[in-house]
Amino acid sequence: MLGEIPQFRGLFGIRRWLCGEALYDTAKIGKDEDLARVWDDACTLLYINPGASPSREDFSACYSFVNHNFYVKTFDAPEKESTFVEASHILDEKITATIAGLHIHTVLE
Repeated sequence: MLGEIPQFRGLFGIRRWLCGEALYDTAKIGKDEDLARVWDDACTLLYINPGASPSREDFSACYSFVNHNFYVKTFDAPEKESTFVEASHILDEKITATIAGLHIHTVLE
């Protein structure tokens, strides 16, 4: 789950801060729950041009390319008394400007 940090809004001119808040259970099966953060103590800062479209003129750290020609197919399997559903989803995320981002390790130390 991503949460926005409202108290940092506008700090250093950064309009949007997102923090990964996901947890996972590291305990072995049958043992007590032992939650740990999915995200480590690193920070990634990216410049994302809000009005940019993928071109050489519009500078942005990354783009998500989506194919809108998706489909849904169904297949009957009478021997299993089931219907199978197949759905397409084509998404390609590309880093386009490595100089538009910064990854900082050990932020919390």
